[in-house]
Amino acid sequence: MTARYLGRPQHMLIDFKENRPPLLQAMLFSLKVFLLVTLLAFIWEFGIEDDFFAYANPDLSPESTDDHIKYVATVSAFAFLALIIPTSVLARYIRRRDIAEDQAHHLATHDSLTNLPNRNLLFDRLNQAIAQAHRHDGKLAVMFIDLDGFKKVNDKLGHNAGDLILSTIAKRLTTVLRETDTVARFGGDEFVTIIPDIKNINQLQILADKIKNEISAPVQFEGTPITVGSSIGHAVYPDHATESDILICMADKAMYKEKNHRS
Repeated sequence: MTARYLGRPQHMLIDFKENRPPLLQAMLFSLKVFLLVTLLAFIWEFGIEDDFFAYANPDLSPESTDDHIKYVATVSAFAFLALIIPTSVLARYIRRRDIAEDQAHHLATHDSLTNLPNRNLLFDRLNQAIAQAHRHDGKLAVMFIDLDGFKKVNDKLGHNAGDLILSTIAKRLTTVLRETDTVARFGGDEFVTIIPDIKNINQLQILADKIKNEISAPVQFEGTPITVGSSIGHAVYPDHATESDILICMADKAMYKEKNHRS
């Protein structure tokens, strides 16, 4: 499953709450500008023009006070009208900025071909899963999947066929796994899955068999069915290791053990 973006970087000029709609963010910013302009007009009229808030001076005439109030109201009205168009422009800017940042973050954390999490996001997810399992005294599994016969297909039919196989298998893996599981492209023809909340170790073999069946199903390329196999190894936290990189290494070794055992 893919991962959602958890946050945006802070900006120097405008710091908005990410969960607010762009229009509301722009309106709040414009409101701050409007209040600031009104405050400055008030200070200018009553503080500077009449020598430090002369409205409290008993010698100040009501007509003079009314003139000051009218001036402040006029400035506020013009400020309000002047901010209408900039507010809409700012809202569009925020929306485009948010979309661009989401896209940039997605590209930085996901594989461009399969749209699966890449290594960086995989380790981040695995570290979070380990911390969760540690808090609840639970177990999780890491499964290392390597495609058998993929290189032959790539060499014989070309990279287009290889890319089709990888993208198709990536979609199949997401359908086999639970929503709480994570599947990532580790590199080349290798995939890694994180299976949290393991209750029974035997369920891993059942899941591995399902994954192998999905991978071995033919993929149609230009009218020709292509099939590849898979070798799968797994490691369990905390039985085999407690560190993310060691868990993946142990699962990788288990995968090669299975591959060598069959050959």
